[in-house]
Amino acid sequence: MVWVCSCDGLLRQPIRLEAEALVGDRRIDLSKAVLTSGPQTVDLTGSYERPSDRVSGSLIVRSPEPAALAGLASGMTWRGLRLDLKADLAEVSRGGRGTVDVVGRVDDLSASGLDARLPKPGALDLKASVNLADGKILLNQLDVRSGVATVTGSGSYGTTSGAGEGKVRLDVPDLAAFSALGGRRLGGTAMLEV
Repeated sequence: MVWVCSCDGLLRQPIRLEAEALVGDRRIDLSKAVLTSGPQTVDLTGSYERPSDRVSGSLIVRSPEPAALAGLASGMTWRGLRLDLKADLAEVSRGGRGTVDVVGRVDDLSASGLDARLPKPGALDLKASVNLADGKILLNQLDVRSGVATVTGSGSYGTTSGAGEGKVRLDVPDLAAFSALGGRRLGGTAMLEV
């Protein structure tokens, strides 16, 4: 199946969806789904097993540049963005239980809306691992790294109670990168835990 839509909305570029799926009595297999709009692509593969109510699959997002997404990015620009998501979830119709893992990279990231004295993050790497179980979302691992700082964390959120908790740690390996913001020459390292 191939579907093309010319959208005058936010993307302002044609959107093309190409997909191949096999639908059976007990299982649906999505062997390929590719969504493209300009240089942006989303690749999806996966399966759904009806008897076990289980979904597994992978999603890859590639965005070499903001292009048509610039209107949604609020001053953020990037080069070489890629996100890989893998999911394995059971009991999907009852809220789901299982894992979702995300790995990502941006070759270069900048934000025009931030104070110009802040250092540019440059390349950014992301890893996150989430568990869904018993009405809770557990963030087992969050790891975001750039040349200027590293953010790590974990936490949980109760979907029925609305209560959550978490821990975040910020590490700055060299404060010299923040000298312009401080208005003087800085040195050393910094760490903050919340």
